[in-house]
Amino acid sequence: MKKNHSLLALLFLGLFIMPLSSTAVEVSNLFEASVDVSTQRESERKIAMAQGFSQVLLRVSGNEHVLQDPSIIDALNNSQRYVVGFSYARPQTRGKINRGNGAVFKYSLNLKFDERAITLLLRKAELPVWGKDRPPLMVWWVFDDGERQIVNAESARDLQEILSRQASLRGVPLIFPLLDLQDNANIEVRDIWGFFFDTVKEASLRYGSQNILVGRTFIQGVQSVSRWVLLSENETYWGEKQVGKIIDILPESMDFAADNLAERYSIASNSGSSELLPIVIYGVNDLHQFAELERFFQKLDILESATLTSVEQDRVVFDLSLRTELERLKKAIVKSRKFSEEPLLEGETGMLLRYRLVKY
Repeated sequence: MKKNHSLLALLFLGLFIMPLSSTAVEVSNLFEASVDVSTQRESERKIAMAQGFSQVLLRVSGNEHVLQDPSIIDALNNSQRYVVGFSYARPQTRGKINRGNGAVFKYSLNLKFDERAITLLLRKAELPVWGKDRPPLMVWWVFDDGERQIVNAESARDLQEILSRQASLRGVPLIFPLLDLQDNANIEVRDIWGFFFDTVKEASLRYGSQNILVGRTFIQGVQSVSRWVLLSENETYWGEKQVGKIIDILPESMDFAADNLAERYSIASNSGSSELLPIVIYGVNDLHQFAELERFFQKLDILESATLTSVEQDRVVFDLSLRTELERLKKAIVKSRKFSEEPLLEGETGMLLRYRLVKY
């Protein structure tokens, strides 16, 4: 009984509301941008703010067509309204020529944008919003310039930096292989070059990512030929570039991966329900189990909030505010393997969920 009284005490603290956000890695720079500029003049700053705003909108929505939406075009013309802070620093590309007018970049304009205003803008435009918590992308990439090597920080730092830079622009956290003794025992260059998925997936288990980008590039002079595939859970997406410079191809492959990941994980702004969905969960007998339940809800980016409304013996009831379809929530619950479904009582409808917390 004391355990149940401990749970009941939570109710007397008032409504228990949890802001919720996705699995995996928190991306901290979603609403920040850095644009290289030649001067600190206001006219150039306004242009750079629009460029930085475009970066943020693409990163937050994950939708490559976001910048073509009429309401977004209107916002881009007034991008300074969404800026909450800016500063100048040394340029990221010191001494690099601006191809547009031959000027040399002297500064980087660091911008911070209004998170709440941008999220509201995207939702009003019924465009998707991809939350801060994003699944990491495991990268297995082989390049052949006479000798085949796997890309990581030691074997091909310049190629790794190209991929990492574009991934940062798109808000995709990357994992590169360590290429230590364990990796060398689990996978060979030919497994990646030949797209042997079973071996690649097995070698990726230690890194804990369900999303894997496998690619290969043959380099001849300044030109290269590349092919890649994104393995995302049980889906497979192919892409290729027959001829091009590797400095252009690698960012293109990362955009390809980001577009597909965003389509899978982002939340459509018009797909949720304004009504609260009650969910009853049995088998919650102590605060440890309650904390486990809390962590589960916090990792679901498909929820806006979860409000505790009732505690009775081993049963807790939450009102859920969904950002997406009910079926997507049910799929996430099943996939977690933390719950078993309980039958509805006589007269109850499908707009109420009943589950039992599984004991292991």
